[in-house]
Amino acid sequence: MIDTGASITTYHMNEYTLSPNLAAQPFLPVTLRTDTRKGWSKLACPVLVLSGSLDHQVPPEENVAGIVDALTSGGNADVQSGVLPSLNHGFQTAQTGKEDEYATIGETMAPAAMQKVADFARTQGASAR
Repeated sequence: MIDTGASITTYHMNEYTLSPNLAAQPFLPVTLRTDTRKGWSKLACPVLVLSGSLDHQVPPEENVAGIVDALTSGGNADVQSGVLPSLNHGFQTAQTGKEDEYATIGETMAPAAMQKVADFARTQGASAR
């Protein structure tokens, strides 16, 4: 069994927004034991990997880089990625990126994030013709 308290420190989760209630959830130890690189490395379809620069739930640069590395290590040559400035974990325009700010944001998804997804989808549709 994983010591959740030690995992919080090891994975620097205390530097982001992991609450004690979330840390006590049964899925957390399972999540920490799961090597997601294995799954990402098997993906052969085009992939767009994005994060918001104000994401406090996962470190944006490291998370995007890790996913891209797993995809390309597995042979996926059709990977696009980016960290979008001033967006939170939910791709909303934010000031701080902290969870308590989510409910105060009036947009569901920032136009810049929607544009990135639309552009990616358009290029995939065009290449399929």
